[in-house]
Amino acid sequence: LSPEAARLALLAAIVLAACGAGLALFGLYHLLAPITLTNASLTAYLQHGRLLELPTHHTTDDAGLLMANAQIIIDRLDSALRYVSHHDTLTGLPNRAAFSERVRQALLVARRTGQPLAVLVMDLVDFSNINHTYGHPSGDALLKAVAERLNGHLRETDAFSRLGDDRFGAVLFDARSVDGLLACANRLLEAFVHPFLVEGRDLYASLNIGIALYPADADDVEHLLRNAEAALAQAKKRGRNTYQFYAPGLNAKLQ
Repeated sequence: LSPEAARLALLAAIVLAACGAGLALFGLYHLLAPITLTNASLTAYLQHGRLLELPTHHTTDDAGLLMANAQIIIDRLDSALRYVSHHDTLTGLPNRAAFSERVRQALLVARRTGQPLAVLVMDLVDFSNINHTYGHPSGDALLKAVAERLNGHLRETDAFSRLGDDRFGAVLFDARSVDGLLACANRLLEAFVHPFLVEGRDLYASLNIGIALYPADADDVEHLLRNAEAALAQAKKRGRNTYQFYAPGLNAKLQ
């Protein structure tokens, strides 16, 4: 070959090699991109709780299917974690954090509509003795039965939660009638007249209730809950199967 032809042949070989390397890199990127994006999305969710949307609109190839499946898994994981963080694992009821949020939302509605509401905090009497006598499995079974019975004596519009241990909470909307509140409290107490069938035996339980009102007793979540719990403490001093409305100065009196 002439020097010129040799130079052109070498240049052509270099161009073809570069193109081949470029195609190889492009192919490698195409293969690794979904893995990289999926890893980034999982890392962002697990470390920071942020959901990154994967580009799942291209699902005609393996890469698109991989990211679509990863997005489904992440979404399901997020839903499961949200449920667990806002619900009691034993009864399935909303937990204390969810209850506080429900009270906050109820207050927003009450302020806008001018309708009063009531917060009830309830707990069982001598529940620790039941645990000690019959064991924790029986205690857990009793708590589930109590939750079901209490929930059945509240309206569908009332928010009912387990606040922890043997304590439950409820938000009663449109609580403008004192007679209605008294009827509700008595209805909840009367629900404990009959025993609970737990693991083949009849167990009797008693309930105490503390009640705080918006706007009469407090106008924010923290003070409504604190006042309802103060009323509950006063009810427990009076005995079992009783309810107590919050009264000004009750918190100071209990300290």
